[in-house]
Amino acid sequence: MPIEKRHKGCYHVHNTTTKKCLTKEKAKKQLAAIEIAKHLHEAIMEMFEPYRSPLQNTSYMSTNESQPFDDQDPGIARGEQNDAPENSPYWGRKAAGCLFYAKSTGNVLFGLRSGNVLEPYTWGGFGGKLDEGETPIDGLERELSEEVGYGGMDDYIGVSVYEDPDNDFEYYNYLVICENEFEPHLNSETDDYVWTQIDNPPEPLHPGLQEAMPYYVSAVKKLRGRL
Repeated sequence: MPIEKRHKGCYHVHNTTTKKCLTKEKAKKQLAAIEIAKHLHEAIMEMFEPYRSPLQNTSYMSTNESQPFDDQDPGIARGEQNDAPENSPYWGRKAAGCLFYAKSTGNVLFGLRSGNVLEPYTWGGFGGKLDEGETPIDGLERELSEEVGYGGMDDYIGVSVYEDPDNDFEYYNYLVICENEFEPHLNSETDDYVWTQIDNPPEPLHPGLQEAMPYYVSAVKKLRGRL
């Protein structure tokens, strides 16, 4: 994760989500903080099992959202507003997203972001901004219904939380577990999808997912050890 020099006096830590310019000294401190956070996360993962929901023997595909969506973005259709602070690089203040893990194949689902969203034509997970009053799980369940026609998020692992206090932003990452691979019903936010091994992801990855990938890899390895 090298430090990039964008122009005179402007530095950026590669593959981090924030786009603001930093001094070289602040970029070095941010890089050091990221490395410390990774080591702390690994230590915590060794001490405690990640939170996992109770297993439920219910259908994973939604019955009422199983048809292709209209071209209009569902968030805009329901009047979603960007409540992020001025000049924030994010859409909203809190968001939640996930990758899917299929137990029968060990593959993970990635989606290719369309030209209608931020960071277009990069591969990411699924999810989005939380509406006012929503918990991360409530918001993620709604987003998965809108984006892939998926319902019954009954088995999942909490993977990590990304925080950017300078922009009052939090992003909750989950691994949603399903029995088998499925064909997602994509809306206008995603152009394509692929099921693949976690250690062989498509490229280029969305910068936020790139940053979270070590935590996803760790979660998948631990999950495989229990199945």
